[in-house]
Amino acid sequence: MRNNINDNKSENKINIEEKILENKKNYENNNIPEKVKNSEDVKNSEKVKNSENAKNSENVRNSKNNKKSENTKNSENTKNSANEKSGMVKDNLGNIVLEKIRDSECVLVGIGEEFGESIGTWEESSEYSVFKERVSSETEQQWMQPFAEELYVRGCKGNRVRRAYKILEELLDGKNYFIVSVRTDDYIYDTALKQENIVTPCGGYRYLQCPQGCNHIVCRREEQLLERISGFLSGKGCLEDIKAPVCPVCGKIMVYNNIKVQNYVEEGYLELWNRYKKWLQGTVNRKLCVLELGVGMKYPSVIRWPFEKIVFFNQKSSFFRVHSKLYQLTEEISERGYKIKEKPIDFLINRFV
Repeated sequence: MRNNINDNKSENKINIEEKILENKKNYENNNIPEKVKNSEDVKNSEKVKNSENAKNSENVRNSKNNKKSENTKNSENTKNSANEKSGMVKDNLGNIVLEKIRDSECVLVGIGEEFGESIGTWEESSEYSVFKERVSSETEQQWMQPFAEELYVRGCKGNRVRRAYKILEELLDGKNYFIVSVRTDDYIYDTALKQENIVTPCGGYRYLQCPQGCNHIVCRREEQLLERISGFLSGKGCLEDIKAPVCPVCGKIMVYNNIKVQNYVEEGYLELWNRYKKWLQGTVNRKLCVLELGVGMKYPSVIRWPFEKIVFFNQKSSFFRVHSKLYQLTEEISERGYKIKEKPIDFLINRFV
């Protein structure tokens, strides 16, 4: 009996131990793998995150490198453009002008009476003698004289004037500029300068008007008219082929629209003058370089005085006044101005290639 009890106790003990082992095994099977799985998930998540961070870091680095490369390329292009213009400079003063133009956001140019060469008067020329021979002073063909004078002025445009305008073209290339000129020879319209950014308030040879100023009408002078007059004066044409331009209102023969006529019609330039004033409004508080080339006191209210006022109020401006005699600056703008005692054509040719 006692032995049976002991046997039962031993058997129960074995069963309890086996059950404990089984429970332990189940616990390990059910719990430990889950922890390992979570640990692996965390590890994998960290790997993905690190991979994404590395990829983002590489993208940022590549973006910075690309931007740096692009900036370097743009800088090199700007430098090359600057070097191209620098190659046209002959002396230190030219370098200063070029640097101010390059650094500016806008460039304002004034062209005055001295921007030209001495060609003598029409009446003193040999062409005038030919005209008198071909057209009697008593005939009705005297209206052709101003047109014959334009032909003379055209023929007198020398290489130095052409060269000076060419240099001006190169200086202003790629810049936001406007030009005001009191010249009436119209040479500036034979250049590559932007005509929509040029105003000539004293007129010239491009437009015609009624001598009485009827209705403030202006019209374009036809090129064929000049060709026929030129042919007649050279003995290759006849008077019958030449028709005088007449006013559509009063029938009088029209004259050139410039300041030399008694009833000057200003409508010939007002549209561009209004464009110029609007352009000026855009230069306020911006870097402005002002070039005044050969402007005297014949029409000071057109260029000279207004330019001084513009420079006075714009503290970011620089000013170059070029004239053989009237090169002086007012005290108020002397700190930002350069006075250059030289004829403007000589200045451009002597300072730049």
